[in-house]
Amino acid sequence: MRFLPILPPALLILFAVLAVIAAVVMFLRDRRKMALRILSLLQILCITALALLVGLRPQRQEVDVEVQLKNLDVLFVLDTTISMWAEDYNGRHARMGGAISDIRHICDELEGSNFGLICYDNQSRIIAPYTQDVRAIRDDLLTVEMPDYMVAEGSDLTIPYHDMESLLVSSSRKENRRAVVFFLSDGEITNGGELPDYSALAGLVDGGAVLGYGTEEGGRMTTTYGGRLMDPETGQEAVSVMDEDNLTRIAEDLGVKYLHMDRQERLSTLLEQLIRDGVTVSQAQDGLVLYEDLYYLYVIPLILLLGASLAVFIVQNKY
Repeated sequence: MRFLPILPPALLILFAVLAVIAAVVMFLRDRRKMALRILSLLQILCITALALLVGLRPQRQEVDVEVQLKNLDVLFVLDTTISMWAEDYNGRHARMGGAISDIRHICDELEGSNFGLICYDNQSRIIAPYTQDVRAIRDDLLTVEMPDYMVAEGSDLTIPYHDMESLLVSSSRKENRRAVVFFLSDGEITNGGELPDYSALAGLVDGGAVLGYGTEEGGRMTTTYGGRLMDPETGQEAVSVMDEDNLTRIAEDLGVKYLHMDRQERLSTLLEQLIRDGVTVSQAQDGLVLYEDLYYLYVIPLILLLGASLAVFIVQNKY
């Protein structure tokens, strides 16, 4: 048992003491029959005690409880190349801002799942292996920064393949798990490479989507130094144009849907389906401590006593 007061305990106790003093003074000054005086005193003391208990907010401790978990391993593969900072998402916002917002939204909707995060630009990095700690994923997203264009080597969609394979294989080895992949990119290949074949991973994927960011008109980018990114061949401002053909091909290879993300609502139907299909399982968590609020047990009798007092007051003043 512990208490989590809604006000400082000293203040709650002071209010209770003042209420008791007021009740005793009223009892001594009351000129009614002794039985009525005692009944009124007990009523006020009970109301004060119940109000104090509600204010102290008692909680009961539960150890090694069972928690409800979804059977989903959700893997995010996030393109962090320079083009993802092109400003053509939902107006003139950066594509990366939309992608990060979508990842947070998916985490909220699929709460209770395991989440993994891969980021790739010049190289692929497993930022977070599968974890139920959504806060860790959110904190990792805060560290995503635009690469320095002086060392950037262009966009290459082959780079995250092996890290994806590694995490998907690890998910397939778990009992009663479903692997869901969200591949977030603008689909550009700017280093002269070829689009890889992701179909070998399809057997490890149970759902998800390739999420595309950008427009056919393209968007300009601001460098890490504050100026506009320039195209060294033309001397003009560089423009990044999304490649939906590449993204559609990846989606077909993985056996998932492709969604052009110009607004978050496009995820609604897919997430509703994943929530329906995601079986919830019970799992005992050794060492996990939860606290259950008990103050509500005192709220009902408190309301009944206050209601009775009000009714008596109305009747007495009416007649």
